[in-house]
Amino acid sequence: MIVSRSRTVVPVHGELCLGNTVLNESTSLVILGVTFDSKMLFVDHIGNVASSAGRALGIMRRANTILGNVDVVHACFRSYVLSRLEYCAPVWISAASEHLRLLDAVVRRAEALCGGRTLCCLDHRRRVSVLCMLYKIFQNVAHPLNSLLTPFVYARVTRAAVAAHEYCLTRPRHCTEQYRRSFLPRAIELWNELDAEVFESGGLCGFKRCVNARL
Repeated sequence: MIVSRSRTVVPVHGELCLGNTVLNESTSLVILGVTFDSKMLFVDHIGNVASSAGRALGIMRRANTILGNVDVVHACFRSYVLSRLEYCAPVWISAASEHLRLLDAVVRRAEALCGGRTLCCLDHRRRVSVLCMLYKIFQNVAHPLNSLLTPFVYARVTRAAVAAHEYCLTRPRHCTEQYRRSFLPRAIELWNELDAEVFESGGLCGFKRCVNARL
């Protein structure tokens, strides 16, 4: 698979060979349940997740028909549907909002089965997820991405410099909106908006609890 966002119709590369065998080019690749496409738009993955979660709503329908208990139906949602909607979210968080709305539609259908009860906000949960992932990278010096996290140094005194906390990180430069939405730039943007007290809450569980309250 050739990963590129180039809009050139004719590929800039020739045939790729392994030994004397010409390799067939693929437009997508599945790794640990996540579908990567050649332009990293994650359109196919979001579609697959929406379809899978939509089918899992059948469990909620059966539970509602047989038991008629909203609490049981809600438990079915958290066990069988929500886990599919959130799996590896930091990887595909750069997907466009129009595609992510497909997942929100699944939640609305689930809420209808729960008698209109509000179940969750997927965008909120994704933001918490990427922040917790960044927190684990920040705390683990052996993590491959840890070396990319550098403290942000303000060149001059501004309001932003005065308001910044000691844990602020340098955000990677970006030229496209898609890269701005990807994991590291997006996570650091959210990270720098947090209060210093959040990082002193005592471990991952305390950090997650404070982030949930802050967001």
